[in-house]
Amino acid sequence: MKRTLLRAFSSVITLCLLLSLNSGFTLAVAPQPDGIQSSDYLNSYAAGTYFYNGKVVVSVSVDAVVYATQIGARDIYLYESTNGVDFTCVKHYNYLSYPNMMGSGWSYDRDAVEDYTAVSGRYYKAVVYVYAGDSTGYDCRSYSTAIIP
Repeated sequence: MKRTLLRAFSSVITLCLLLSLNSGFTLAVAPQPDGIQSSDYLNSYAAGTYFYNGKVVVSVSVDAVVYATQIGARDIYLYESTNGVDFTCVKHYNYLSYPNMMGSGWSYDRDAVEDYTAVSGRYYKAVVYVYAGDSTGYDCRSYSTAIIP
């Protein structure tokens, strides 16, 4: 009996430790409880930031309710900090200047931008304005990524 309880307790502790691990890439989906969609156009959306080849990469994922003639990120604001608390906007991306930020279809899932050179020891986060729309209308929502060191 004691051995079974010890194994169960060990399993719970191990699961908690695994779930608390923090990776360099953070991508969290905006939860929609009980299958409720975000809007008439946006079903779900997420964004994350990570480092690749010395660059800060902003990855965006958007799922639409309808077939969207435009889907993706309308704007991305990249923020940098030396202490992880006080952030300054260092780059603004707009889909008109960065066409890779927008597509068409039911979903958009790609690295939207990846041209900002990371500085060692700095912290980064992004605010992404996700977008989905067609000829009848659109919706746009903001999403803030987790801070990456």
